[in-house]
Amino acid sequence: MGKSKYEQRYFAKSVAFGTLTSVIASIILLVLFSVFMMIQQMPSDSGFYISFVIIGLSALAGGFTGVGVMKCRGMMTGSVIGFAYIMLIALIGGAAGFSVNVFGTFLLKAMLSVLFGGIGGILRTNIRRR
Repeated sequence: MGKSKYEQRYFAKSVAFGTLTSVIASIILLVLFSVFMMIQQMPSDSGFYISFVIIGLSALAGGFTGVGVMKCRGMMTGSVIGFAYIMLIALIGGAAGFSVNVFGTFLLKAMLSVLFGGIGGILRTNIRRR
């Protein structure tokens, strides 16, 4: 069975809104963590691990807010939002001149983003039902 045009339109809106929310959340988290790293004496390699935390939390926030528009199919919509978010980050990084190693940490970050986006969608769907 296919989706109706109504569902397709809301799916596209929820993915766009959730991806935008993820990008905004990652900007806010990057600023907060950079201020925290300036105040605290942290090892220089901790930024590598912080990037995983930022990607996970941003995808979670995007999945959570994006599914609020769709109001159903939380895991699927949240996972698509997480995938769209990490692809947008890769495109922005590629446009800025950074190389994206698909088989390195990027694959791990992509899986993390899809997983946490799906978790955010599940959480929103379960909260909505109560």
